Amino acid sequence: MPRPTSSTTIARPELKALAMEYLEDQADFVGIQALPIFDVQQQSGTYPVIPLEALLNVPSTRRAPRAPYPRDDFEFETDTYDCVENGYEEPVDDVERRLYRRFFDAEEVAMMRALGIILRGQEKRIADMLFNSSNFTANSVTTEWDTAATCTPISDVKAGRKAIHDACGMEPDTLIISYTTFLDLGLADQIVDRIKYTNPNVSRGDIAPSLLAQAFGVQRILVPDDKGLGR
Repeated sequence: MPRPTSSTTIARPELKALAMEYLEDQADFVGIQALPIFDVQQQSGTYPVIPLEALLNVPSTRRAPRAPYPRDDFEFETDTYDCVENGYEEPVDDVERRLYRRFFDAEEVAMMRALGIILRGQEKRIADMLFNSSNFTANSVTTEWDTAATCTPISDVKAGRKAIHDACGMEPDTLIISYTTFLDLGLADQIVDRIKYTNPNVSRGDIAPSLLAQAFGVQRILVPDDKGLGR
């Protein structure tokens, strides 16, 4: 009767379904939210870059009677991209699967390990880009945010928002903080004083990210695990 060769790939829909459930539970991985996926048609290529001065230039628009309207054009630059494939395999021998099944499902554990490795690798690559001083200039805080009585996180974030706006003309809408920093902010006097009157039922140390976002004047706050983007 027909039989597959030893190298034939056999689809495992039950493992695929488990992998999708595992992905849905990985709320600590926020890299894709910070840098959403952008689909391209080719593995590598060039793309146009519109200089900031071309968008923010303010030329004269005054027109004299019977004269033409002022006009101008702009030049754009180009940059390149190069997509790299990433993946990971976790082999499980049928003999080992049967040997250990009284303890755990080796295939399920292997799937979760492999998927976790891929996700952590992706998270690290995104973090390396976001927290790279050549891409984004760090904005120093006046007092570390774990000093509840004297830190000024709202003022620090305001200064950071202004610096980004002055650099590119766009309003930043997302703040990424580590879980440890998230806990510290829940105790910060400046934060508690900002929200305690509009949200009297919120206790110190128990402030949701949505309330922190309102206090900071941003649309959302991403709180990855300390092993992820918020390292």
